[in-house]
Amino acid sequence: MKAKIVKDILLIGHSFIYLAALTSLYWQIPGLYGEKGLIPVASKFSCDKSSCHSYQNGVNILPIVINFFCIAPSYALQVGDVFLQFQWDSLLIESGALCILIAPLPFVGSSPADNISLYLMRWLVFRLMYSSGVVKLTSHCPLWWDLAATKGIYPRFERSLTFLGTLISAIFIISSLCFFVYYFNVGIDGFKIASSIAFTMQQFDEFVEKSTIWLLYIGVIGFFAEVIAAVLRYFTEIHESKLLSLLHLVYVIIVATFFFSISTVSFVVISNQSQSQIPTIVKYMHHYSKSYGLTHSYGLFRRMTGLHGRPEIILEGSYELNGSWTMFDFYSKPGKLDERPRFVLPHQPRLDWQMWFAALGTYHNNAFFLSLAYHLLRNNSEVTYLMKKYPFEAKLPNFIRADLYLYHYTKISLKDEWPKDYWRRDFQQKYLPTITREDTKLSDYLHENGFVLKKQFTLKNQNFDLENKLQTLHGFVRTLNPTTFVDSVIVAHVVLFVAHIKFKKVTIVQ
Repeated sequence: MKAKIVKDILLIGHSFIYLAALTSLYWQIPGLYGEKGLIPVASKFSCDKSSCHSYQNGVNILPIVINFFCIAPSYALQVGDVFLQFQWDSLLIESGALCILIAPLPFVGSSPADNISLYLMRWLVFRLMYSSGVVKLTSHCPLWWDLAATKGIYPRFERSLTFLGTLISAIFIISSLCFFVYYFNVGIDGFKIASSIAFTMQQFDEFVEKSTIWLLYIGVIGFFAEVIAAVLRYFTEIHESKLLSLLHLVYVIIVATFFFSISTVSFVVISNQSQSQIPTIVKYMHHYSKSYGLTHSYGLFRRMTGLHGRPEIILEGSYELNGSWTMFDFYSKPGKLDERPRFVLPHQPRLDWQMWFAALGTYHNNAFFLSLAYHLLRNNSEVTYLMKKYPFEAKLPNFIRADLYLYHYTKISLKDEWPKDYWRRDFQQKYLPTITREDTKLSDYLHENGFVLKKQFTLKNQNFDLENKLQTLHGFVRTLNPTTFVDSVIVAHVVLFVAHIKFKKVTIVQ
């Protein structure tokens, strides 16, 4: 019964998380992946019109099934490019795959195998937490090793509470030491509380190598213990529908063993010594299932950035090279100094977020940024709707450029007047040299690399009527504020879910 409650919570929670993620992505799809978007998906398809046409006719069902289960998941991961390569996307894909195993089958209900699928979810959470902590120190980032990174992550009041907790702990320790100080004449010259890491980088690397092996063994033992317990529960607790329960048990054991096996390969990437403990057949399975994104190695922010400010790219357009320059306003990323930070969750503006990653490098390593500059020069509505406002509606700009700034929050002083600006910024360097709208080199580069389609992508027997209706629907949706749209969809589904639960319990008496 407890396993059923946990499974229901996981499935309902994942349903709403997927709803938020896909609703947010739906609002942005044309601008990110449309034929006139930043990274057109059509340029990544390798099938020609005739081969694509064969999968669209309704007669041959087998190719459609094969395409759905074999090609579609792989394409969904590969064509997403930089906008779908965040670790939370990978985590959602892996946990969603496990939810398929957790979901109950018809006519089965509770099963002896329930704890096996739940163990895989616990194993995923453990891998996430363990790797996220370990990689910060194995990266040898000095900001993590001297604990300076905590100043940029935790607010001041939370760090103050931690310091207070340290003082309280010290009081108890000192009271315990008083006995030895009094009876053994122990002298204390001074008292100091300092935060530091006492072990060396080499010692920590050796610790990770050894501990990862033991943790891998513990994980394997725990998994097979759950399998054995499930088999014993089948023989001792199941008295009805034994055949269905047996089939479900065998199904879960086979699929769960596959999921757990390939996840061990992702887990041991942080330890070279542990990789030799993985059987060759498991590595083979992991290699051939890698394109489906069923398992991932985790570890956010291996190297800490932004401790001394938030790097931001500021794009500006102008009619004349020596004239006035006007800033392009993005939906949520910092730009104008007097604009307050926008609350967007659970919506994720993927262009704005990727602009922050682009600010950590150069435009040479961020081809999508060149595509963005190209479309802004031409006021492509399929892209500009992703931004807050396009400032050149009346006349197209002739030039565009980008500068790199370091943004900081303004400091608030109770003695002085409240600041009018939320941000202050320091110029760092030129990010993108001035580009003209007639720049043929940029246009040729984007065409050759598939960022701008050379011709429209069409299929035989394409359903233009359905396509037009979907475009009309999305044209209406994009007029809405994306945060409001995502929140509204979630609230509507919460209301429907609660109503379903309430009315499901109502019994009609005639």
